[in-house]
Amino acid sequence: MSDPIRVVHIVRPGAEELREHVVGLCSGLSAHRVEAVVVGPLERPFREALSRRDVRWVNIPLPAGLRPREQYAAVTHLARFLQAAPPSIIHAHGFQAAYTALAARRRLSVSPPLIVAPHGVPALHDRSRPEQALRRFGYRRALASADAVVVASCSEREALAALYPAVKASVITHGVDRRRPSSVFDAGAKRRRVGLRQDAAVVVVMASLDQGVPLDHFLRAAALLSSEIDNVDFAILGTGPRLQELQHLAHELHLSGSAVFLGERHDALDILSTGNVMAVVTDDAWSAAAALQALARGLRVVPNDVPGLRELFEGVSSIRPVAVADHAAFSRALAEQLDEMTMGEDELEVSTGMAWGLSELMASQDEFDLDRPGLDPRDRRRHVNAEIQALLDRYSVPRMVEETVTLYREVTGTPTPRLSLSPE
Repeated sequence: MSDPIRVVHIVRPGAEELREHVVGLCSGLSAHRVEAVVVGPLERPFREALSRRDVRWVNIPLPAGLRPREQYAAVTHLARFLQAAPPSIIHAHGFQAAYTALAARRRLSVSPPLIVAPHGVPALHDRSRPEQALRRFGYRRALASADAVVVASCSEREALAALYPAVKASVITHGVDRRRPSSVFDAGAKRRRVGLRQDAAVVVVMASLDQGVPLDHFLRAAALLSSEIDNVDFAILGTGPRLQELQHLAHELHLSGSAVFLGERHDALDILSTGNVMAVVTDDAWSAAAALQALARGLRVVPNDVPGLRELFEGVSSIRPVAVADHAAFSRALAEQLDEMTMGEDELEVSTGMAWGLSELMASQDEFDLDRPGLDPRDRRRHVNAEIQALLDRYSVPRMVEETVTLYREVTGTPTPRLSLSPE
C-alpha cells in the first residue's frame, strides 16, 4: 500500500466561512489516506474547532502584506517547519498565504507541489496605486507558479482569468456541513445578548461594509419591508469604513430601532442560526458558502442577482435571485421567504396590537391547481424543502472532500486505490 499523502494547509485569518471550510475539508481527508496539518496564525476558535475534529495544527505567524520585509521572518519559520516535516503537497488558502508558501518553498531541498485556492479576487480600489501594482504582481506570480488552482465557482474562474488570462483552474465548490444547533443552543438568549428582539422575525446579512457592497440598497429594501411588517429586525454582520455612513442611512430610513450593526464576530454563524431569512447581497468568495450555511440552519435565502449566486441557485425554483438595487422587488422577495417559514413558531405583532401568524399576514401556504376539478390544496413547503435538501446534497462536504482528494492524487501522481474483493 502506498504512503499517505501529507498536505500542509497554509491559512491566514479570514472570514468565519474560511474557518468552516478548512475544518470541514481537513476533517474529511483522513478517510481517504490523506494526512492534513493546518499552519498559520490560528485564532483560538479556529484551533479549538480543529482539535475537536482531530485535525493537527501548528501556530506560525504570517504577514498581512506582500512586502519582502514583512515576509522574511514568516518565510524563515515556515521553511523550517516544511523542511522538518516534508509534505506531499502545500495547499495555500488565499493569495497572501500562497505568496508566503512560494517564498518558503524556494528554500527547500525538495519542492512539493503547490495548490492555490484564492477564495476570490481581493478588491484593490481602496489601496494606493503602488500597492495595487505590487499586489497584482504578487497575485499573478502566485497563479503562474502554482501546480494547480482551485476555485469555488465558474464565475470566480472568470474573475481570475481577467487578472491572469493563462490561469487554468479546477472548480470544486465549497461543501456545507449540515449541522443544526445543539439542544443546548438557546436562540432567544443569543438574540437578547446581541440586541435582537426575541419576538421579531430576523433578516440576516453578512457582508463587509466597504465601497461597492450594496448595503445601502439593502437598507432601502429593508425600509420598504419594515413599512409593511412592523416586527422585523435586520442583523448586519460585518465591519468596514462605511459603518457610520450606513448607520446614518438606517436612521434616515427610520430603521434605527430594527437595523442592528453587529460588526465582525467569531460567533457569526451562531447569530445566523437565530435568524429566519438571510439576504445575500455580495458576489465575493464566501457569499455562496454563507447562503448554503443559512439553508443548512433552516433559514430561507434571498440572493442578489449576481453571477455567482445565479450559478449557485440555477434550477432551484423556490430561490429566485433578485436585484437588490430594485428595492421594491427585493422587499417583496424577503416577504415571500418570510412567508415560507414554519408557521407554528413564528408570529408578528402588527400595529393593531394583535398577534398574527405570517400566513395570515401575507400569502397563503396553499397552492390550488385551477385546471383540475376540486380545490384540494398542495403544500408548497414540501416542494420547497425537497429542493433545498437536494441543493445541500449537491454541495455536501463529502463531495467536496472526494473532489479535492482526486486533485491531490493528480498533482502527486498517486494512483487511486482499488477495492479488492475477496472470493466468497
